[in-house]
Amino acid sequence: LPNTGPDAAWELADTLRRDFSGIRFGCESDSFRCTFSAGVSHFPDCSEAEELRMVADSALYAAKNAGRNQVRIGHNHE
Repeated sequence: LPNTGPDAAWELADTLRRDFSGIRFGCESDSFRCTFSAGVSHFPDCSEAEELRMVADSALYAAKNAGRNQVRIGHNHE
């Protein structure tokens, strides 16, 4: 998401998460819902592509460990 700050990226990811969790899959008599967690990283907090991926991955696991079905913003702690 070029030219998007971390708060706006979080808001978009969280909107997608909420919308996705409202979708019912399957047949009427046998349906289910799914959820997802996401991690967000941002430039210039991270300056390299691999660093962006690692920070986002760490934020994703923080979201999962905090109860799943949520979005977390990761931070580089050099």
